[in-house]
Parts: sequence; C-alpha cells; structure tokens
Amino acid sequence: MFATALLGLVACEEVVENNIIWDKPYIAFDEESISIDAKGTEELIIPLTSTGVDDVMVVMDDNYDIESSSGDLIPREAWVEVVKVISEYDNPTRALPKWDSAIVVRVKSNDTGKVRKATISAVSFTLSDSIVLEQLAE
Repeated sequence: MFATALLGLVACEEVVENNIIWDKPYIAFDEESISIDAKGTEELIIPLTSTGVDDVMVVMDDNYDIESSSGDLIPREAWVEVVKVISEYDNPTRALPKWDSAIVVRVKSNDTGKVRKATISAVSFTLSDSIVLEQLAE
C-alpha cells in the first residue's frame, strides 16, 4: 500500500472517487542553485522533472549598461544562452506524463572580475520553477 501511495506522488496524480485519476502539472529543478567556474562551458546540462517544459527564460543580473548622457538602458550581451530543452518520452499513457528533462545552456567565460548570477526559470503549463546559476570570477 505504501508503494502505491509513493507511486501516486511520483506520477503527479490525485486519485478521487470511483478510481478516477486527475493529472496535475508538475515542474521542479533537481537543485536550487548551481555554480560554475569562470571559464564557462559550451554545454551545461541542468536536470529537472516536469510534465513537459513549455518555456525557458533566463534573467541575468546586470543585464544593462546605463548610457551616461541620457540614462537609457542598453542591453548587454547575454552570457547565458539556452541551447535546447531535452525531453525523455517513455511512451506516455497519461494525459500529463511526468518525465526527467533537462535544460542545456551555454555559459561564456567570465572576465568581469566579479561573480555574476542568472536565474533560469522553466514553465510547465501554469507552474514554474527556477534555479540560480552563479558563475565565479577569474
């Protein structure tokens, strides 16, 4: 019975009367944060579990330079770039199957002399989860 209850938690489902199963969206990164050295990487695989990744967003600290004459914000070149979203489909038999996924990002080398951070958010249906990427300085 415990194994059945545990399986229900893992499968993102809720069993209600008459054995009807209602699937629920789910998304969670395996970690809350990840650290990478100043050299950067061509491919950093960030694992997550979800009912499907619909969108990925990257928000970097210090996204903009301020133009001194006008105060306008000028976007800086991105140092984190989403390369792809990896999905494993195991021939799902559910409306919202849960599988292990991953987001692959490319991180440029950090020659700024300071630690920098980015928040990577992933969305599955109406839910989202985030992970903080911290890149060390040289």
